[in-house]
Amino acid sequence: MDNAPVKGWNYAPSVPIQVSPIFTWPWKPYEIIKWIWNSWFLITEKLIIVGLAFCSFYWFQPPLSDMKALSIDWVLVLYLRNMALMITVAGALHLYFYTFSKQGQALKYDKRPLMKNGKQFTLGGQIRDNMFWTLGSGVTIWTAYEVLMFWAMANGYAPVLSWANNPIW
Repeated sequence: MDNAPVKGWNYAPSVPIQVSPIFTWPWKPYEIIKWIWNSWFLITEKLIIVGLAFCSFYWFQPPLSDMKALSIDWVLVLYLRNMALMITVAGALHLYFYTFSKQGQALKYDKRPLMKNGKQFTLGGQIRDNMFWTLGSGVTIWTAYEVLMFWAMANGYAPVLSWANNPIW
């Protein structure tokens, strides 16, 4: 495969892209253990995401028993939690990559800055559009899916898996 960068792009990763050693054959036990250690036991992106999910679930998730009946009380809690998560995560990434430019241009696919004004945007700018469509549409659909899923679980229409009943899988 050709490793030449694509015309018009700033960054092209080297190919073939490496996958985890769990998905390569024959298995190399040392490489698998090293990959698990480096991916899960040091402070990594995966550990932060799992930690955020656990904190979100255990501290900001209404009890399943409250979700038997559709109520604005628990739906609003889910919506506000999802809104806070999206603002926190997307806002932090925006600050890191664009406002403070901590990564620089090294791994950016497109060197152009975010567009400030443009007729192709609903609200006239890329950041405003991204925020509007993510927070307005994305969080609403995400929350609606969760409401449907948790309501179905609370009423026995969908299975509920718990760590206590399914410790391995």
